[in-house]
Amino acid sequence: MNYTENAIKDAFWQLLEEKPYNKITVKDIVERCQVNRNTFYYHFHDIPTLLECIIKERSDFIIQTYSKFGSPIECIAPIVQDFTEHKKAILHIYNSLQREFFLTDLEKIADYIVTDYVSTVTADFPFLIRTGFC
Repeated sequence: MNYTENAIKDAFWQLLEEKPYNKITVKDIVERCQVNRNTFYYHFHDIPTLLECIIKERSDFIIQTYSKFGSPIECIAPIVQDFTEHKKAILHIYNSLQREFFLTDLEKIADYIVTDYVSTVTADFPFLIRTGFC
């Protein structure tokens, strides 16, 4: 991953912890991470694109890291903890016009966790049915 791209993402995330999404400007972001506007636009089309990228990366990370814990509750607990640690940023995203993208990714995470759990739990069902144990 690109150092500058990560710096932009980190600066944006820090700003989300401080103020509402709709109050954050490209100027705020580039000043925070000490790059110029052209550098921002080289990496991201606009702020919504930046947010979508961050949300997608966080969702993919959550799925890869927490989806194999066993039960859905064991998977959800670390997600809730992460959301609690970043409560202000999450609320700022939730209260923004980008809420739907955020909710869609939450649904994607929940769907993956539940589907993976059901697949794991029912993996032996065909064997049990064929052998007469069910």
